[in-house]
Amino acid sequence: MVKVLVCYVLIFSLLYYLGLEGHFYFSKSYHIIAGISIDKVYLFHAFFSGMLCALCYLGANLKFIKEQLGFIYLASFLLKFFLFFAFFPLLLSSNEPLLFNERLSLLVPVLLFLIPEVFFVVKILNTKDDKVE
Repeated sequence: MVKVLVCYVLIFSLLYYLGLEGHFYFSKSYHIIAGISIDKVYLFHAFFSGMLCALCYLGANLKFIKEQLGFIYLASFLLKFFLFFAFFPLLLSSNEPLLFNERLSLLVPVLLFLIPEVFFVVKILNTKDDKVE
């Protein structure tokens, strides 16, 4: 169990580092300036996705939660949305609309962390055993 949780931490930490460095490299190469704090956006998604996968893994070992785990995961999207705008209120309160490069800079980390998150949760949900390994 600890091995799987450490694996989640390592994978999402590696995605954070590689995604952030790649984002900065791409931004510098094409002289793109985003008016938002990209490192905090990556950190938010890495932390939330890692915690969500870990909680789903731990919840899959409890029979009364395993049956509802898919619905709990779907509800987490709404929670993630609200928490994101709670941590980044300037995105909503700004009078100016976001530029295309700023919108793209927000979308890239979402997709980068959503793909492995969904992969891990689907893998957890598809296990038939009482104990998830």
